[in-house]
Amino acid sequence: MASTAASFVTEVLATAGSLKKEDIPTTQLNQLSGKIRDVKTEVYETLQKKHVDFYPVLHSTVELGERVKSLSEEMESMTGRIDNEIKNQLNMSTNEFQELSTRLQETNGILEILDKLVTIHDALQAATQAIESQHFTVAAQNLELVNRELASSSPQWERDLKIFQALQTEYRVQREKLIYTLGDAWSKHVVWVVPQSQDVKAGQMSMVELRFSQAEVSSSVMKEVIQAMHELHVLETKLKPFGQKCMSLIVKPIVEDARTEVHIQKHSSFKFLQVNRMVGSGSGDRHVATPNEAYDKLETVFKFLNENLLGVQIQVQSAEKQNKRLVAEDLGQYIADDILDHIVKECLSHSIPTSNKDLDKYKGVISATEGFHKMLVKCAFITTNNSKLLDYVKNINVLFANKKCQEILERARKLMTSDIHNAIHVPSEDESTPKPEHQGITTPQQGQINSEDGMAAHNLLSANTFQLPPCQISVSVKQLMGMAYETLQEACTSSPQCCIQLFYCVHSMFELYCSVVPTYHKDSLATLPQLTALHHNNCMYIAHHLITLGHQFRDRLADPLNQGLATFVDFVPKLRRLGTECFLAQMKTQRLQLLEYLKGARGFVGVSEDKNFTDGERALKQVLHQLMLLRRVWLDVLPVSTFNKAMGTLLNSVVTELISCVTLLEDISADDATQLSSLLGILPERGPELFLHGQDKAQALAEVHKNVAKWTKYKELLVLLNAGLQEISDRWADGKGPLSSDFSANEVKQLVRALFQNTEKRSAVLARIK
Repeated sequence: MASTAASFVTEVLATAGSLKKEDIPTTQLNQLSGKIRDVKTEVYETLQKKHVDFYPVLHSTVELGERVKSLSEEMESMTGRIDNEIKNQLNMSTNEFQELSTRLQETNGILEILDKLVTIHDALQAATQAIESQHFTVAAQNLELVNRELASSSPQWERDLKIFQALQTEYRVQREKLIYTLGDAWSKHVVWVVPQSQDVKAGQMSMVELRFSQAEVSSSVMKEVIQAMHELHVLETKLKPFGQKCMSLIVKPIVEDARTEVHIQKHSSFKFLQVNRMVGSGSGDRHVATPNEAYDKLETVFKFLNENLLGVQIQVQSAEKQNKRLVAEDLGQYIADDILDHIVKECLSHSIPTSNKDLDKYKGVISATEGFHKMLVKCAFITTNNSKLLDYVKNINVLFANKKCQEILERARKLMTSDIHNAIHVPSEDESTPKPEHQGITTPQQGQINSEDGMAAHNLLSANTFQLPPCQISVSVKQLMGMAYETLQEACTSSPQCCIQLFYCVHSMFELYCSVVPTYHKDSLATLPQLTALHHNNCMYIAHHLITLGHQFRDRLADPLNQGLATFVDFVPKLRRLGTECFLAQMKTQRLQLLEYLKGARGFVGVSEDKNFTDGERALKQVLHQLMLLRRVWLDVLPVSTFNKAMGTLLNSVVTELISCVTLLEDISADDATQLSSLLGILPERGPELFLHGQDKAQALAEVHKNVAKWTKYKELLVLLNAGLQEISDRWADGKGPLSSDFSANEVKQLVRALFQNTEKRSAVLARIK
């Protein structure tokens, strides 16, 4: 058939110069179309038997392919003939020419379908043979050719043909078969040996092995497998899980635990990478690997992987040219960033020094990191643009400051959440300000005051002006202030950027104090008077230091801190308010408790009766007991002046309430007055003891008069209870006597009416009290 078609085309071309209108190649085209129909029928039947009916017709298929090729050449010749010669010579109508062109296009379309079917069939056949001979790359390329042919644009009626559907199914089957074969070959070449979790106990070494086949034939097959997977776009499905296992079973144990061991062993059929890791014991002890240790072990791992897998080249076909890349590049896309982040977080971050003297030693870590980075770039695991490790270690000044600040704040918070009740005495002369010789600072007392204004101010100030009164503070607060001074001292000798960070770290420390202590110790401060007093002193102690803390270091700090920004005085009012409000809240609680005890006396009505007298006596004894208890827990804690004011305020509340109770009584019998005088006389006897420091009773009594505002009124009340009408009149003395200094005329009249019966003498006395 092919030879007949060829001779026909030759005959047409030979007579090209003498064609007439009646020689238009309609007849020849009909003949050629008939030949194509015959071939189409045979191609269809052959492929039907092969891919639908599964009938083996290899030789007939080859023959048909040759015939289709021959017909294609004839059609090309005919097309060229019509386009280049015949069109110019034919003198026919437009309709005739269009009809001829349409028939020619239809014939071309049928031939294209036949050509596509033959191409798909040949590719499937070649793929099958390549799989059997383990030429996986050829098989993958042929299957991708089939996929492109099947996916190429074609009319819907073509896609609906049964033969195309059968070829689509055949392609899927062949592709899945190849993928399975590739996966099986991968599994034979790359073998993980991981112990079962139930077989390994905490605190024991666990061994993980990664094996690669050593056989030469296996190595060549592996290259075929990787290239074929790339062609089929399934290489990612193997590399991603492989990378995740490398991350979890190899990289993490090396980076996180210095005890992890890495060994490489060779046997006749396999090459091993052995990783011995310690299974966590849950004790909380960490054995963090140094960067140098981690880098050495990781370089061993990457060298092993590069020799057996990552160094395999992949042929990458692009539109312009054919390129090559390594498997390491693909694997790096999946896990490189995770590995680098993990090294930074679990290894490099722990190696950052926390003191200036260790900062110079870090140059060795920077050098080792640069070497490790170059190794990763050389094996194509990362690109030259990926500089995560280098950026981290070269930013050492910031990292040092950040870690130092973090460590300082962690230590500070630990101190703030420790027990407050561990107290220490603070003498005014040596604890209110740190020693200059220890802190490296110069105090105003040591420096020379050159200006006349400065000298005048110095002469006006008392020697005790900047001294903190003796008291007790928490040990943790003293340590906290020591940390602040040490940090500022280190800031003065650090780089400018580090200096600024350390300064503001101290600033943050006191912000943290104002937030953490009142919250963390809230319940204790509300219920325990001694802790409240200590907290009050702590706040005043810190505020006392912060007044001059910035000034002491200002000239030695970096710009712009040395321009007046180095100050902590903004915390002073806040800290004072924090301590004062907490102590006042405790004072309010104690006052309410004392008044609650006094309610047990029921207003001291009818105290001449035994029961009422007993109730009143019990109430006063409870009050005194509570006050003595507060004296015991506050006396050595609070500064003397603060203690006296606090005790005086509470005692004054009690005295005021007692005066109010008595002045509200409408009828006080002689017996009631006697018993009242006896009961109320307890306070003048025991009250001064609350203010007793040492054995100086006169000073204690003076503090009572100084700090208890209603004390003289209370003493005058006792006089009234035992006085007669004439004595009361004499003490009033027309509003000029001692009685008139503490009581109003109405209060005195009320007491006179309650104490004395209505007589002319009483009326006369009442008349004089005005």
